[in-house]
Order: sequence, then C-alpha cells, then structure tokens
Amino acid sequence: MQIDDIVKRISDARDNAKAQEEVIIERAEEWKEAINRMLMTEDGKLFAKYLIKYCVVFKPSNAQNQIQLVEENCKRKVYLELFRPYLFSKTKQEIENL
Repeated sequence: MQIDDIVKRISDARDNAKAQEEVIIERAEEWKEAINRMLMTEDGKLFAKYLIKYCVVFKPSNAQNQIQLVEENCKRKVYLELFRPYLFSKTKQEIENL
C-alpha cells in the first residue's frame, strides 16, 4: 500500500503543477502588459535598476561555496523567469542598459 500512496502523491503533485501552469499561461498576457507599463515609468525604471543589481543578473558568480551559488541562482531566476520573458524588447533594452 505504501507504493500506491507514493504514486498517488506524485500524481497529485503533477496535477497541481499542471493546474498552476495553466493559471500562469492564462494570466501571462495580463502580466506582460502590466509589467511593461510599470517598468516604463521613472519609478519602474528605478525599481528595475535595483532589482537587476540585487538579482546579480549580469555579473559573474562570486560564490565562495555551493550555498552561495544556489542563492545567486535563485536570485537570478527571479528576474530571468518572472520578469524578462514578459518584457517587450524596447522595455528590456531600456532597463537593462541603465
């Protein structure tokens, strides 16, 4: 019975992940428009400048150990997965060249 429970938990986790992904896809256009409007304002550009610096997106890794490397990768993912794919090319050029 334990194997059945494990298989059920894995299946449930996969179904939950698919449901979350569908919600993200449905909201992608809405998110894309909102994030571009926000980052094109002066306050948005200031926010993006510091977000990019904090996320160490365009700097080589300074990690001294594996924990720091994982932390840096997680920070990069915030910008590279939540923001960058949804930016219009003009917005991307403006904020990444600040």
